Amino acid sequence: MSDTESESANTLDSDNQFAEFNVSVTTSTPEDTDYIVTLQAQSPSEIWSEIATTTTFRLNLVKAVFDLISGDPPSQWNRTLHDHGITALNGAYADVVRSLAYIASNQSDIPADDGRPLTVPEKINHAFTLTTQFGSPGNSVLGWSLRLDEIKHGPLALIDAASVTQSLGVRIGDQFKDQRADHRREICQLLTWLAETVNLTIIASPQNQAWLRDHHQQHLPECVSEQCSIRVHEGSRFEELIAEAHAQLKPASREVRILRELATHQSQTVSYSTLYESHDVSPSRMRQCFNTLADLDLVRKIQRQNGHHIKLTALGEAYLEQLSDQDSDADQPTGHSSDHSRVSAREEKDNHRAQPRTNETGKVAATRLDRHEFSAIVAGAPQQGIGLVDHPIDRKDDGREPSWYYDAATDRLVVSAEWHNPMQYLVAITHALSHSQIWTTVLPPSRLEETVSLDNLAISDTALLRDARCLGYLSDATETGEQFLAALGDARDELLAMTKNLHHGNYDDRNQHRAAILRNALGLTGTIVHLLDLVGINLTREIRLPDFTRDYGPDRREDVLTNLAMMASIQSKYGAFAAFRQLYEPREKKRQTALTPAIDETDDPVGELIGGFTIVGDGVTELQSSLATDFQTPYTVHDEAPEIAIQIPVHNRTRMRSASETAIRQALSEQESSLQPLCKLLIHAYTGTPYDAARVAQYLSTAYQDLADLTPTELHTGIATLGRNRIFPDENPTISSVTHALLQTGPTLSQADAAEAADVKPRSLRRNETRLSELGLLNETNPEWVLSIPLQAATSIPSSQNQNDVTVNQIRNPTQHTQLMNLLEEKARAQTTNAVSQVLLGDSN
Repeated sequence: MSDTESESANTLDSDNQFAEFNVSVTTSTPEDTDYIVTLQAQSPSEIWSEIATTTTFRLNLVKAVFDLISGDPPSQWNRTLHDHGITALNGAYADVVRSLAYIASNQSDIPADDGRPLTVPEKINHAFTLTTQFGSPGNSVLGWSLRLDEIKHGPLALIDAASVTQSLGVRIGDQFKDQRADHRREICQLLTWLAETVNLTIIASPQNQAWLRDHHQQHLPECVSEQCSIRVHEGSRFEELIAEAHAQLKPASREVRILRELATHQSQTVSYSTLYESHDVSPSRMRQCFNTLADLDLVRKIQRQNGHHIKLTALGEAYLEQLSDQDSDADQPTGHSSDHSRVSAREEKDNHRAQPRTNETGKVAATRLDRHEFSAIVAGAPQQGIGLVDHPIDRKDDGREPSWYYDAATDRLVVSAEWHNPMQYLVAITHALSHSQIWTTVLPPSRLEETVSLDNLAISDTALLRDARCLGYLSDATETGEQFLAALGDARDELLAMTKNLHHGNYDDRNQHRAAILRNALGLTGTIVHLLDLVGINLTREIRLPDFTRDYGPDRREDVLTNLAMMASIQSKYGAFAAFRQLYEPREKKRQTALTPAIDETDDPVGELIGGFTIVGDGVTELQSSLATDFQTPYTVHDEAPEIAIQIPVHNRTRMRSASETAIRQALSEQESSLQPLCKLLIHAYTGTPYDAARVAQYLSTAYQDLADLTPTELHTGIATLGRNRIFPDENPTISSVTHALLQTGPTLSQADAAEAADVKPRSLRRNETRLSELGLLNETNPEWVLSIPLQAATSIPSSQNQNDVTVNQIRNPTQHTQLMNLLEEKARAQTTNAVSQVLLGDSN
């Protein structure tokens, strides 16, 4: 290894902590790559030289120089390149590479420093040769050796500053794995530098991806390790590895105990010393267990400055999940095969980690939602349908904790819980729906006795209510609303006691006990939902899926889809009749006692979901098409079923303007009418979801008394409270950060001030210049960054224009026709399709 390479290796990761990387990992050769280099036994400098010698790279180098210095006189070229960050070799590289501009010149020679003219080919060759010599042993054409890390401030900075598109493929060869570890680390550092500037594709087999992830996770951008983890376990090889682990390990073995211990930690990483202390065997026996698990690819060994660690792999998580499946699978209460009793390895880890808040009875406390959360959930659910909102959410300290909110003005109740498995979610939602404060405020016995009816039947007409609406826990002896609510309260207490017994192991058979809990939760939740509908209360449920993209593979997604379809069918109606009993009831005795609705053949015999569902989490919109498919036939329709259908629309509500406006309206409540329509439009434009819009609206309602006189600065401040990652969240981080900085400190900043305020590199701003201009943030007449609306000290945001005819950029500058709102709405329309079960319906909201 050369001295220059050794010195550059010492800078490993020093400049990459906050960098943006353009890198992907694949098993096949991409078709649109400019050049592919295969890593075998080359040194880092040899790899760089091979890349820099390619025709495509040299052409891009020439184009970059043209783009940066064209229009400037030759006397200013060095200064121009320096200002764009080309500072390698104390400016000597810029002095040499500037000659590439003469390729388009008619000059036959170029004055040299010693007075001897050099021909154009000589000078150009001088620049190309110097570019290939970074990191090479010996002296360069300049007479001294060059460090490899100088490429960051030389050729890579040149290409980056000019926003030239350069694509590069790097194939991981088998000989690369045989190189010395320090050589491999230096090569990984080189790849990291390249990934900051070029479009880098790493090409490797699944086996080599696994090796790359295990041996160089800390030496490559984090996104590389994540992509390797995903692709390593695609296909049949995954099942083979899982089967091998099952064959070699016993569920009660020490190795499995170690895996379970790893799963309880948030990072899924534990030091050797910690594991030594928690097991009553010798360190040598523990290391033997570690080796066994590593050989099976269930854990990965990591060397850190503070000692050796092991980390649970994706395969290890999947193995634990399958073990949990074997322990906890139970039959569906209705007799159909199902996975309702599933407990995933992730849920098992969360339950160990959480410290639940409890009340005096030892139960998990139900908490009250904030107003903005209530507003977002209501906005996320279409009428009698299911809405999907792609919005990142944090895990609760206790995943079992339910939440609720009741708005008396609209007579609307919202209940919310995280989903880790069907049983846990249903128990949590049942707990929220039967919360004592809800029954005291929303559903007192007097209201129940006054309003519950089926064609004016009283609550005492128990048989008819049971057989038509399937109201459980309604015995023949029930005569008053107070008695019925007491019976439901007893059922709730029994359900929570059963979950407590499950936690403490107080059962004869675990599977049967879980099935009983799920049966009771399904029945009790269904009864309460139908009861709320009978008294006229509007209901919306939220299903929270934290870490959906990371934690939900095909099996867990199917688990959500199947069980949500089941819940929705139970909580649907056709007129005054429970839809599940009419269409899907498998028990003949129940079908015989059920009342049959009269079908009007002249009308469309279609039933509907009671209330709505909002499913929220990062990436949940991927469920949309599958939900629509599952809702078409959640169960087999029985032979005696009437000719009716149930329609449940499924909408992507993430960027839907009507959802954003609903969130704002709900959050502002009485103040909603005073907020100008233009302000609502701007909140929708800058934010990403109804959850963002509701949070901004709540801030404005509490911070300012009179929203009618809201100034642009006040509106900017409200939007900026979201944080930079929620401003234009569909754009890249640089655009979000710059916009957030402008909202906080604008409306006008120089490029240097904008870069500093946004904590981004100036060249990142230049790289995004086109998109910033499209979004109306870049003033074309001078080098400043400008918000899309003007800041006028004494003038509020104008309200005279029709909100349907105005765009954000027209608000900023009526003569400019770049239309931000049209861009964003167009993107939303492209991503949003309306999927409806059995009969497709559009969103009229």
